[in-house]
Amino acid sequence: MLYALGKQTSISWTSRYVLEEPDVPCSNSRTTFRTGLTLRHYFTQKFSTSAAVFYEHDNNDGFTADLVRSPAFTEDSVDLVLSARYAITRCFALEAGYNFTDVGSDIALREYTRNRFWGGLNFSF
Repeated sequence: MLYALGKQTSISWTSRYVLEEPDVPCSNSRTTFRTGLTLRHYFTQKFSTSAAVFYEHDNNDGFTADLVRSPAFTEDSVDLVLSARYAITRCFALEAGYNFTDVGSDIALREYTRNRFWGGLNFSF
């Protein structure tokens, strides 16, 4: 869903609840809920910024077969994103941003916190 908050500002909300393929071995399936908000503001026709927050909750099913047993577990993650974009032409733009990710899990070795900075040239047609 996309809403215009003003002439130069918009907000969008995405949400999904789905049964997915797990990303860990020995798990039958994963039920996932994802939701997020993105706020974008155009300062000029060429320069814009955005801020976003995303949340994800995963329920991973357990697995038991012969001598192999994998317990069920849950994970929660939060992502924060800040970015800026400057359009050089209609097709090329410079972009830079920052991502913060925090993952909490029932399995301690799967927990982590990450900070990433990025930048690059975007081409769209």
